[in-house]
Amino acid sequence: MPTTKSAKKAMKQSQKKRSRNRHFSELYKESVKKLERAIAAKSGNFAELLAEVYSATDTLAKKNIIHTNNASRKKSAFAKLVKAVPGADAPAAKTEKKAAAPKKAPAAAKKAPAAKKEAAPKAVKAPAAKPAAKKAPAKKTASK
Repeated sequence: MPTTKSAKKAMKQSQKKRSRNRHFSELYKESVKKLERAIAAKSGNFAELLAEVYSATDTLAKKNIIHTNNASRKKSAFAKLVKAVPGADAPAAKTEKKAAAPKKAPAAAKKAPAAKKEAAPKAVKAPAAKPAAKKAPAKKTASK
């Protein structure tokens, strides 16, 4: 058991972090198990399951539970697994979601081009006043 006050506080913080990290890790593991079961059965909505795994992996990376490169590696590995299943086009799930959302036209295309305004001449600033030079310290005279 910790004896100092700072060690006690550090232990409390460590327990909170561990609890939080384990919660998000469990969510990730559940989504992975669902995907693996679906792959083993070769049935199910791979796109939704893969999106769920991606989301859980991104959450772990965002919360610094795993490194971002580790998350990318995991996502890539799951995409390969799903792609290997016959009749599964899940890695394209991300593009399907983006395509489903209506695209907005750029704001610049809607507005008519505005007439260019002539730039007003910029005010020229006067140079800043220099501070007065410090006086040299008085020399001490040697008294004999």
